[in-house]
Amino acid sequence: MTRERIMLGYYAVVAVAAAALLVWAHQQPHAAAAGEDDTPAPTTVHRTPKRATSSFPPAEIAKFLTIAADTLANLNSGDQAAATTRVTDLETAWDAGQPTLEPKNEQAWHFLDSEIDHVLTALRAPNPNKTTEVKALNTLLTSLS
Repeated sequence: MTRERIMLGYYAVVAVAAAALLVWAHQQPHAAAAGEDDTPAPTTVHRTPKRATSSFPPAEIAKFLTIAADTLANLNSGDQAAATTRVTDLETAWDAGQPTLEPKNEQAWHFLDSEIDHVLTALRAPNPNKTTEVKALNTLLTSLS
Protein backbone atom coordinates (compact mmCIF):
# COMPACT_ATOMS: atom_id res chain seq x y z
CA MET A 1 0.00 0.00 0.00
CA THR A 2 2.85 2.42 0.77
CA ARG A 3 4.48 1.62 -2.55
CA GLU A 4 1.23 2.48 -4.41
CA ARG A 5 0.98 5.84 -2.64
CA ILE A 6 4.57 6.67 -3.55
CA MET A 7 3.92 5.87 -7.23
CA LEU A 8 0.65 7.82 -7.17
CA GLY A 9 2.53 10.81 -5.75
CA TYR A 10 5.20 10.40 -8.44
CA TYR A 11 2.60 10.43 -11.21
CA ALA A 12 0.92 13.50 -9.70
CA VAL A 13 4.24 15.37 -9.70
CA VAL A 14 4.90 14.39 -13.32
CA ALA A 15 1.40 15.51 -14.34
CA VAL A 16 1.79 18.88 -12.62
CA ALA A 17 5.23 19.38 -14.21
CA ALA A 18 3.85 18.50 -17.67
CA ALA A 19 0.93 20.90 -17.21
CA ALA A 20 3.30 23.67 -16.09
CA LEU A 21 5.51 23.06 -19.14
CA LEU A 22 2.52 23.23 -21.49
CA VAL A 23 1.28 26.48 -19.92
CA TRP A 24 4.75 28.00 -20.19
CA ALA A 25 5.15 26.90 -23.83
CA HIS A 26 1.74 28.28 -24.74
CA GLN A 27 2.72 31.71 -23.43
CA GLN A 28 5.86 31.87 -25.57
CA PRO A 29 5.81 33.75 -28.90
CA HIS A 30 4.91 31.39 -31.72
CA ALA A 31 7.08 33.07 -34.35
CA ALA A 32 10.34 34.92 -34.24
CA ALA A 33 9.98 38.67 -34.23
CA ALA A 34 11.18 40.38 -37.39
CA GLY A 35 14.34 42.42 -37.04
CA GLU A 36 14.74 45.92 -38.41
CA ASP A 37 16.62 44.63 -41.45
CA ASP A 38 14.19 41.80 -42.16
CA THR A 39 11.75 42.25 -44.98
CA PRO A 40 8.72 40.02 -45.19
CA ALA A 41 8.69 37.49 -47.99
CA PRO A 42 5.97 38.05 -50.57
CA THR A 43 3.07 35.70 -50.07
CA THR A 44 2.22 35.54 -53.75
CA VAL A 45 4.13 36.19 -56.92
CA HIS A 46 2.39 38.56 -59.30
CA ARG A 47 2.52 37.13 -62.75
CA THR A 48 2.40 39.29 -65.78
CA PRO A 49 0.75 37.79 -68.86
CA LYS A 50 4.15 37.33 -70.50
CA ARG A 51 5.49 35.44 -67.46
CA ALA A 52 2.36 33.29 -67.25
CA THR A 53 2.49 32.13 -70.87
CA SER A 54 6.12 32.45 -71.97
CA SER A 55 6.94 28.81 -71.21
CA PHE A 56 4.05 27.41 -73.20
CA PRO A 57 3.73 26.87 -76.97
CA PRO A 58 2.06 29.89 -78.61
CA ALA A 59 -0.34 27.62 -80.52
CA GLU A 60 -1.66 26.19 -77.24
CA ILE A 61 -2.10 29.64 -75.73
CA ALA A 62 -3.87 30.81 -78.90
CA LYS A 63 -6.30 27.89 -78.61
CA PHE A 64 -7.17 28.84 -75.01
CA LEU A 65 -7.46 32.51 -75.97
CA THR A 66 -9.90 31.68 -78.77
CA ILE A 67 -12.10 29.57 -76.52
CA ALA A 68 -12.12 32.20 -73.74
CA ALA A 69 -12.91 34.98 -76.25
CA ASP A 70 -15.73 32.91 -77.74
CA THR A 71 -17.11 32.32 -74.25
CA LEU A 72 -17.04 36.04 -73.51
CA ALA A 73 -18.72 36.83 -76.85
CA ASN A 74 -21.51 34.34 -76.08
CA LEU A 75 -21.93 35.85 -72.65
CA ASN A 76 -22.00 39.42 -74.00
CA SER A 77 -24.64 38.44 -76.56
CA GLY A 78 -26.83 37.16 -73.73
CA ASP A 79 -26.44 33.47 -74.56
CA GLN A 80 -25.58 32.00 -71.16
CA ALA A 81 -26.17 28.44 -72.34
CA ALA A 82 -23.70 28.79 -75.23
CA ALA A 83 -21.16 30.44 -72.92
CA THR A 84 -21.47 27.60 -70.43
CA THR A 85 -21.08 25.03 -73.20
CA ARG A 86 -18.06 26.82 -74.66
CA VAL A 87 -16.35 27.10 -71.28
CA THR A 88 -16.53 23.30 -71.07
CA ASP A 89 -14.39 23.27 -74.23
CA LEU A 90 -11.85 25.41 -72.34
CA GLU A 91 -11.84 22.99 -69.42
CA THR A 92 -11.44 19.99 -71.73
CA ALA A 93 -8.60 21.57 -73.72
CA TRP A 94 -6.81 22.75 -70.57
CA ASP A 95 -7.07 19.33 -68.93
CA ALA A 96 -5.88 17.63 -72.11
CA GLY A 97 -2.85 19.95 -72.24
CA GLN A 98 -1.87 19.44 -68.61
CA PRO A 99 0.56 16.52 -69.16
CA THR A 100 2.63 18.56 -71.61
CA LEU A 101 2.13 22.10 -70.27
CA GLU A 102 2.57 21.62 -66.53
CA PRO A 103 6.12 20.17 -66.77
CA LYS A 104 7.21 23.19 -68.85
CA ASN A 105 6.45 25.62 -66.00
CA GLU A 106 4.58 24.26 -63.00
CA GLN A 107 4.07 27.65 -61.32
CA ALA A 108 2.70 29.28 -64.46
CA TRP A 109 0.47 26.28 -65.11
CA HIS A 110 -1.01 26.46 -61.60
CA PHE A 111 -1.46 30.24 -61.94
CA LEU A 112 -3.46 29.84 -65.16
CA ASP A 113 -5.27 26.79 -63.79
CA SER A 114 -6.49 28.89 -60.88
CA GLU A 115 -7.78 31.58 -63.23
CA ILE A 116 -9.55 28.97 -65.36
CA ASP A 117 -11.10 27.52 -62.19
CA HIS A 118 -12.49 30.98 -61.36
CA VAL A 119 -14.00 31.20 -64.84
CA LEU A 120 -15.55 27.73 -64.54
CA THR A 121 -16.95 28.52 -61.10
CA ALA A 122 -18.44 31.81 -62.27
CA LEU A 123 -20.10 30.38 -65.37
CA ARG A 124 -21.40 27.27 -63.64
CA ALA A 125 -22.82 29.04 -60.61
CA PRO A 126 -26.43 28.10 -59.77
CA ASN A 127 -27.36 31.77 -60.26
CA PRO A 128 -24.70 33.15 -62.60
CA ASN A 129 -23.74 36.79 -62.15
CA LYS A 130 -22.77 38.33 -65.47
CA THR A 131 -20.44 40.87 -63.84
CA THR A 132 -18.52 38.09 -62.05
CA GLU A 133 -18.39 35.99 -65.22
CA VAL A 134 -17.11 38.86 -67.36
CA LYS A 135 -14.51 39.83 -64.76
CA ALA A 136 -13.19 36.25 -64.50
CA LEU A 137 -13.03 35.91 -68.29
CA ASN A 138 -11.30 39.28 -68.74
CA THR A 139 -8.73 38.37 -66.10
CA LEU A 140 -8.02 35.09 -67.89
CA LEU A 141 -7.88 36.79 -71.28
CA THR A 142 -5.39 39.32 -69.93
CA SER A 143 -3.20 36.56 -68.54
CA LEU A 144 -3.33 34.62 -71.78
CA SER A 145 -2.57 37.67 -73.97
